[in-house]
Amino acid sequence: MPGSDRLIALAYRNGQYPLVTLMLKNAKENGLTAWVRAKMALRAGDVNAAAAWYAKAAASFPPNGNLGFPIL
Repeated sequence: MPGSDRLIALAYRNGQYPLVTLMLKNAKENGLTAWVRAKMALRAGDVNAAAAWYAKAAASFPPNGNLGFPIL
């Protein structure tokens, strides 16, 4: 579903961790889902998995640093 990565991030931000776990099972992998997976790995105490997911998230950043929206 288009935009589901944003719903997953929103669920994470609101502390709906069981919902996040469920939604990640069918999520398309991208930078945002990798970031949420990293956060969930940290919550579970798995620092190595978190580091790997953060690396995947960082690899998805645009090379010019332009994320497509203004940083306030």
